[in-house]
Amino acid sequence: MRRADDRGFTLLEMVTALAIMVITAALAVGSVTSLRTHTVVREAAESLQQAVAATRQGASALGRCTRLEIVDASGTAVASGTPGVALRLRTWSSAHCELGAPDALDAGGELRRLPLGVTATRNAPADPVLADWLPSGRTRHGDSALFTLATSDATLAVVAAAHGPVCIRDATTWSCP
Repeated sequence: MRRADDRGFTLLEMVTALAIMVITAALAVGSVTSLRTHTVVREAAESLQQAVAATRQGASALGRCTRLEIVDASGTAVASGTPGVALRLRTWSSAHCELGAPDALDAGGELRRLPLGVTATRNAPADPVLADWLPSGRTRHGDSALFTLATSDATLAVVAAAHGPVCIRDATTWSCP
C-alpha cells in the first residue's frame, strides 16, 4: 500500500507504461513499412508512365518506331509475362517497325532502373511486341499496352491506351478513364 507522501512510480506502473509504448511503436513500424512499400511501387509506376510517354513522344518526334522493353538485371529483354527490374527505350532504324527485324533496333537505348524490390511485367503473353509505338503515336497493333509493377506487398498497373492517356490503376482495372 502507498502512503500519501510517497513519490515516484512502482515497478508495475513502469513496466505497464513501457509495454504500452512498445506495442504502440510496433504498430507504427508496421504501418510505416506498408506505406513505404506502396510509395515505392507508386514511384515506379510514375516512372513507367513517364517512360511510356517518352517512348510514344519519341516515335512521333523522330518519325520512327520506338519500343519500350522490360529487361532483367543483365540488360536482356524479358518475354511478356516475365518480371524484369529495369526499362529500356529503344528506337527502330525506320518508321516501318511492322517490316523490321529485331536487329533493326538500336543497340543501346535509354535504360531506367526500377527501385530495389520492384519488378515490372508486360501483360500480353499473346503479343510479344505490344510495347512498340508507331510515329503516329499509336501502339503497333492498335491495342493498349498493359504493365504491372509489384513488390511482395503492393501491385499497381500502368495502362497505355492505344492512342490516348497513360494511367496508373489498381492491378484489377485494365482501362484508363
